[in-house]
This record gives sequence, structure tokens and C-alpha cells, in this order.
Amino acid sequence: MAAAAEADPPVEADRPTHEVGDGGGCRRSATVLLLAATAVMLIIGVGVAAVYYGMKDRTAAIQTAAQLHYDRGVAHLAQQELDLAVAELELALQLNPEHPGALTSLEEARQALVSQPSPTPVIRQELTGDYYADLVAAHEAGDCASVVDLADRLWGLAPDYRRSEVEEMLFDCFYQNGLQFVEEGRIEEAIRLFDRALQLRPGSAEVEQQRALASLYMEGMIFWGADWDKVLRSLSELRDVAPDYRDVSERVFQAAVNYADVFAKQGDWCVAVVQYDRALSVHGSSEVAARREENAELCLAHPSPTPEGTPGPEGWPTPSGDFSGRVVEQTPIGPDKIYVRGRVLDKNGHGVGGVIVRIQAWDWSVTHVTDGNGVFAFDGLDQPVTYTVTLDNYASAPVEAPCEWGKITWVEFRENG
Repeated sequence: MAAAAEADPPVEADRPTHEVGDGGGCRRSATVLLLAATAVMLIIGVGVAAVYYGMKDRTAAIQTAAQLHYDRGVAHLAQQELDLAVAELELALQLNPEHPGALTSLEEARQALVSQPSPTPVIRQELTGDYYADLVAAHEAGDCASVVDLADRLWGLAPDYRRSEVEEMLFDCFYQNGLQFVEEGRIEEAIRLFDRALQLRPGSAEVEQQRALASLYMEGMIFWGADWDKVLRSLSELRDVAPDYRDVSERVFQAAVNYADVFAKQGDWCVAVVQYDRALSVHGSSEVAARREENAELCLAHPSPTPEGTPGPEGWPTPSGDFSGRVVEQTPIGPDKIYVRGRVLDKNGHGVGGVIVRIQAWDWSVTHVTDGNGVFAFDGLDQPVTYTVTLDNYASAPVEAPCEWGKITWVEFRENG
């Protein structure tokens, strides 16, 4: 079904008009409820913006928003769309109680709503049937904006009229529009539509899955260029479950290269190698491979000094809690090699030096002490088996690290809390 763009709740002033209202005794339409929700979201958004832009900009933003809703309310009033006029004018006054003209227009709209004659049962029945027929036609045509508008009008007249069928069409529109927005890169709008679909059908596995994927992608993009570690956590998790989701694989590659470049520039060559390997595990690149080899040589020539078997010196993190470990990924190396490498991180994601890391298989074991970046490495292993990796001087559960020829198995220990 072709999806129609629907970035905001359908409250625009250019909707088709109908002369007959629902009377003082009818419930407000779904549009009015959506306007109320919009008010809450708007106020929250303005409050968040104030932290960044300051109180002066916040006041200007509120006044601008109030004027926008006032103008919409006046337009609805002129077209005798009284429910919508009342909702818009109430919102304008909520944002700016001193708005000139809003109170007068609101009283006029309320008075007109009270005095408006209710449709006769026959007219109401005819309108209900017409709205539903138009709604079905709009749904079949993929016109989701009209589906939402007609559902509002239908429920304004008869809230329970074929409600399950109407909700099904609304659900389909929200979900399909959400998928279309994902394709267009409008991720935040897609998440909002998935949320509206879940309100109609809570627990829908397909919608919850799409919302989770979109959230991971958005989390990664929020930190793009600002925090490569957070970018890689979100996008790597997304790539693990949906490697073909949008451009996630290329994003992981580029983020890992950028992260490696940061470490390389500050002289953390061993850590840079880890990230270059991470990038190369996504796809090959002769340029990145050359950078990786350059940093690997620097790493071997200038290892970070680490006092054997002791916590890190002053300036290094000295965690006080326990650690959880996991196998992060496996990346290719020469076909005749088996490596286990990784990092020990504190709760803030900083490398912890001076940690004794032990690797064991059967009755054989050996230790390595992490360098100043929390990096450890067990290279030259000669058995393609599952090794057990533990920390000697911090509490941690053992990590089972499966190894095979031609692969580096990456292990990460992170402080809990």
C-alpha cells in the first residue's frame, strides 16, 4: 500500500468542511484528543529547547506556537469546524494566556458549538455511512491522511460505529507510513507512528520489532560525530540483528574507522588497531588496512607501560565494583593464526590498566596485564578450542571465548553499575 506522508496529527485548516456538527452532547473527535496530545508534546519540547537556547528563545517559541494555533482556530471557526476551533484556541491560550483575541474567539466558538443544532437521526445515519464509505475508499487508495481525517469525523458522530474495522485501517496506515518514513530516513517520525500503531494494537510483535530497530538507528545517529563509542554500541547491536537495515553496515564501518583515527591521533595505537579491525570485519578497504598495519607496528614498537600485577597508577581508573564480560565479535586474520584480544573498561567506558587477565584451556593457562588503555592480547594460540577468559584481580564471571583458525576473538570486560 502506498504510504502518504503524515508528519503531524491531521489538524490542518484545509480539511473538507461539513455544516452539521455533533452537538453539545457528543464527545470530541479523535482529532481533539490528538491536539491535546500535541499540546503535551509541544510543551515538553519547548521545555527541553529552553535548556539549550535559553529562556529568551523559549518565550519567543511559546509565543510563536500560540499564534500558530490561534490562526488555525480562527480558520476553523470561519469554516464552522467548531470542535477543531475550540481545541486550537484552548491550546493557544494554554501556551499564552495573555494572547490578544484568543479568549474572545474561544468564547465565540463555544457559543456557536452550544447553539448548533444536532443532526437528526436520519441525517446522522446518512453521514455515518458516507464517512465510512469514504474512509474505506481512502484506505484502499493508500491515502492515509484522509483515513485519519475521516476516522475523526466518523467517531465524532458515532464513536462505536464499526470501530474494530476503523481501528484496523488506522493501524495499517500508521504502520505502513512508519515503514515508509524509515525508508526515507525520517526515523523520529517513524517511531512516532509506530507508537500510535501500538496504541491501537498493543503487543504487536511486528510493530515492536520495527520500533526497536528504528530506535537503535536513531540512538546511533544522535551521537554521530560526538561519541563514537555510543554510536558503535547502538549500530553494532542493530547490525547484529538486521544487517541490511538501511545503511547500518556502512555506518558501522565508517564509525569504527573514525573512532580508530581518534585513537591513532592521540597515540593509542593498540586501541586504534582494535577499531580498524572492527571496520575491516564489515568490509575490506586497502586504505584502512594500510592504516591498521601502520598502527600495529607502532603498537608493537611502543607498548603502553604497565606495572605487572598491580592496579593502574595515579590517573588510571581504579574500579571498585565487579565486571561482566562478553565476546564482542570475531574478525579475520591470517589463516594460520588464532588470537584472543580485548579490553577492560570501567563503568564510564574508560580503559583500565594493570588488570591481570587470564586465559585457560584444560590445565594450561597464561596471564596478560592490560596496558594503560585497558587492552590485553593473547596472540599465537595454537588450538582452535573454546578458551576461558577471566580477571584475576577483580570479581568477574568467566567468559567462554570460542576460537578458530584465521580469526581474532574480541572479548570485553566492563564494570557493572
